[in-house]
Amino acid sequence: MAPSTTPLYTHFDSFTELRQTARQAPQDPETLRQVGAQFESFFIQIMLKNMREASQGEGLLDSQQVQFYQGLFDQQISLELARKGGLGLAEMIASQLGNKVPGKESLPSVQKTAISRAPIERIERVTVTEKPEPALATPAEFAQTLWPYAQEAARALQADPRVLLAQAALETGWGRQILRTETQESSYNLFNIKADGQWQGPVTQVGTLEYREGVAVREQARFRVYESFGESFEDYVTFLQQQPRYHHALSHTRNPESFIQALAEAGYATDPAYADKVLGVLRSEALGQALEEIINYLGPQGGSL
Repeated sequence: MAPSTTPLYTHFDSFTELRQTARQAPQDPETLRQVGAQFESFFIQIMLKNMREASQGEGLLDSQQVQFYQGLFDQQISLELARKGGLGLAEMIASQLGNKVPGKESLPSVQKTAISRAPIERIERVTVTEKPEPALATPAEFAQTLWPYAQEAARALQADPRVLLAQAALETGWGRQILRTETQESSYNLFNIKADGQWQGPVTQVGTLEYREGVAVREQARFRVYESFGESFEDYVTFLQQQPRYHHALSHTRNPESFIQALAEAGYATDPAYADKVLGVLRSEALGQALEEIINYLGPQGGSL
């Protein structure tokens, strides 16, 4: 399958650039087209997943491994279909965002002012409050979903993506214990980064276990809330780079053991056994098997470590 020329939402640089461009030039036709294509790709992926679930039986092709590969294939095919026109949703969404009806002239400015925000608000509600959360029921699904983000973050830090995946797995119990908001929505906070004074985004307050002078105590703390797993990885990179106490750790990113040990020594977590626990996940059979399946399916380039 030929590589896509449409920027993927799993690429930090493309996603960040698209988001900034959308804020600076919300009516730019090319920006609206790219946003529409991302929405259509996401919709197609959900549709393919639901179709497969509806037709699942007890045949030879219904094993967990086959379903894992089908999930990867659905992600790629949805991006390709959206890039090539797909269902035509991208054009419709771009028209809605631009407040234009294809094939007709725009409404007069007096009328346009009265209705211009309605289409945008509908799209915002879909992305923020109605988007389904990715399934992270198994270590394989956890690794499959987060691997592209881990690769991008690792490139930014010049680190091994496996150690970032292991750290996220420890912090969230392989995705099953991700912090939730007051409305029980996912915080998408994969690294349990707290909301300090520099954080200007949404937060959630939950109970947490901290170690004070070697004693475990229950406390209430405020944590950052993101809109996606990609944003969580992106903020993790920014958080480490902007905190002076992690500068030493960032000089050891090419060595997973030294990197995690330095993070722990800098106070990333209060658990005295934090580094050993992360490295335990990194060396675990569960993570090794999940990554092996990804590499075997994607090949040396897509699944490179």
